[in-house]
Amino acid sequence: MRRRSSCTPEAPLSPREGNEVEWTTPVSQHVKRTQPLLHNCNSKSGISSEKLDNVSLMKETNESEMHGASYRHSQRAFDSDCSPRRSGSGDRALGADYKSEMIFDLENTVDRLKNALVSLEEDNLSLNKKIRENMAEDRPFSTNHNVSGSTSGNNSQKMPGGHTHSPTSKLLTHPVTFNMAKPYPESQRQDTPSKIEETRTREMLKMESLSLEDRCVYLEKEKQDLQRKLQKTEDYCKDCVRELKRILPKYEDLKASNKTLDKLNKQQAAENHRLVDALEAGSQAWERSRDHRLAQEPKEGDSDNKVRVQLERANNLCTQLTQEKGQLEDRMASLAREVSHLTNELDMSWPELHRLGARRRSSLEGSTARDGSTPASSANKHPAERILDSVGKERKATSGAMAHLKEENKTLRENLKQSVKRGEEAEGGAKQLREEQAILESCLLTVQKEKDLLQLEVRQLHQEYIELSSSISLQLRERSPVASTRILAGSHVVTDGSDSAARQQESPRQPLNSSPITREMLDGPVGREAIVHIRKRFEEEEQRAQRYKNIINQNE
Repeated sequence: MRRRSSCTPEAPLSPREGNEVEWTTPVSQHVKRTQPLLHNCNSKSGISSEKLDNVSLMKETNESEMHGASYRHSQRAFDSDCSPRRSGSGDRALGADYKSEMIFDLENTVDRLKNALVSLEEDNLSLNKKIRENMAEDRPFSTNHNVSGSTSGNNSQKMPGGHTHSPTSKLLTHPVTFNMAKPYPESQRQDTPSKIEETRTREMLKMESLSLEDRCVYLEKEKQDLQRKLQKTEDYCKDCVRELKRILPKYEDLKASNKTLDKLNKQQAAENHRLVDALEAGSQAWERSRDHRLAQEPKEGDSDNKVRVQLERANNLCTQLTQEKGQLEDRMASLAREVSHLTNELDMSWPELHRLGARRRSSLEGSTARDGSTPASSANKHPAERILDSVGKERKATSGAMAHLKEENKTLRENLKQSVKRGEEAEGGAKQLREEQAILESCLLTVQKEKDLLQLEVRQLHQEYIELSSSISLQLRERSPVASTRILAGSHVVTDGSDSAARQQESPRQPLNSSPITREMLDGPVGREAIVHIRKRFEEEEQRAQRYKNIINQNE
């Protein structure tokens, strides 16, 4: 994370605030503040101007280096944010190159900052030494209170080299500020105005030296804060590396499970296609076995069209059978009317024939009694006999016709029964075809639903994989100061409750397994439950296909 370091409490910056990032360090601020004072001190206390030039040059170089590092960091962050996100091995290679470049730049900037801090400390110590020497020269002209201040200053120079880095040794000079306004002895009151001016200038120099010492103490405190923050960032980077090492094998397991799921999906799609083809072939064979006329016709495209064509044929057959049934019923009614008419005619002709026969017999008996002679030949018969003979012949013909009509009536009734049976069989076949069509449609719907579910699961896994990779890349991009693990590997470890709270404030984002989906995937064994679920579904599909095959074989 990039931060603006200043005297005030630090606040996190956003990843993108423009192409230019403003870096302000406490060192540069204090150098800017103390520059006019150092010039005054140089003009009055005899401090060499070379040190001030060195300090100003170091300030400019540090500012230029920090500005260049911030510009490179912001430019890379902007390029990484604006560039389109790649996937696969190319994305990993670019991420590794970017991280290595960032680590190298951070190492260089940290080295430069360390060198700058060392040089500034040396300059600060040299300036303090010269200020103390000037104060030691002014001791014969100071008061008793100033003598006590000088003794404290001598006590603070007990370390080798005449300098101490502890803030307590530098705070011992603070009591001098309260003794500057005290009156001088009477011997000094009677001095010339030049000496009074010298004393005033010396007092001003002492005030400035005390303010410089205070700033040095503040700089040391700031340095300790910076070291503490560097230690925190080092610990945080170690945690990030540990988390990354823990996530990488799970990421590989996710990739392997994704590949297995793709293979299983392809196999299941091929199996579903094969089952659909087998069902279509079985239905076609069953239709050909039920009706031989289907074998002569060309094959239809889809099973739905075949079922529709068979239903239309069954309906046409039913209509034809009903028409034939109506025609047969009309013919039977006409034949029944003819039979009743003929029977009525016969019933009406029988008494007339008896009367004619009786008249003939009476006439023959009378003629034999009068003439005593028999009829000579059959040519002289009475017309009544001829009528009787013709009526008998007609009766025989009509009896034969009646027997023939009865036989035709029986055959027609049998044909009607057979046609009714065929119609019922056709209706039953149509019902079975409708039921099979509904079963096939339900099977297709279930197969399509399972296919959609599998595709949805694969998409969810792919989306979770993309989210996981994006979260890892974002956290690596935001937590870029990983280079501090190499630079400050031997520094002391700060493990306090306040450090943990500051770490939470400095990193407001959650860890990598913040989303519930990734947390579930990272906690349990990755991919096993999904594979077992898919295997169970595959076994259920095989059992269902076997049931369909058994149903088709039974129908055949």
